[in-house]
Amino acid sequence: MTDISKIFIVSTLCACGAGKPAVERTANQQSAGDRAESPAGAEAAERSEYAERSEYAELRDYAAAREAAAVQAQADIHYHPCPASFFEGCEMAVLEGNPAEAGPYTIRLRATQAFAVSPHTHSKLARATVIEGTMKIAFGDAVDSSQGRTLAAGDFYTTPANAAHSVWSDGPCTLQLSGEGPRTSAPVGEGHPH
Repeated sequence: MTDISKIFIVSTLCACGAGKPAVERTANQQSAGDRAESPAGAEAAERSEYAERSEYAELRDYAAAREAAAVQAQADIHYHPCPASFFEGCEMAVLEGNPAEAGPYTIRLRATQAFAVSPHTHSKLARATVIEGTMKIAFGDAVDSSQGRTLAAGDFYTTPANAAHSVWSDGPCTLQLSGEGPRTSAPVGEGHPH
């Protein structure tokens, strides 16, 4: 069974459909005609063209079921190498959307080893939860490891748009990041927290 066939598309109960039963079907059960002829299909084709030119292009096939509710069991989340602009040992799983495109996204970043990311900014607010392991974050244009705040599994932080910050870890850890795309990053100064 492919990854996409494990993602269930479930109609959500909202003000316009409260009380109606949820409908489940896998993405593979949608006919190709349904996807291509729908407005969402045309929009998906445009996003695909943009993804070909973005640093997240290699992840476009893993961001299925963007417009619908999705359920993914921990065992079904598959990680892939991060784009080259990320730190060494970084793996990524796109859970929802695409960080390079307009709209909401949720990704998991897994560091397979210790890492340090110099001060940088993001173009939009990002929300992060530590899923496994521990990491540190410090805000500011200069690296100051004495100001780093240690975050453990379950801890949460936000990085406002254009807020300089650096992150590092002494070992493996996993973060879940969410926000609104397109997400871009820019370096600030030089140096590492270690």
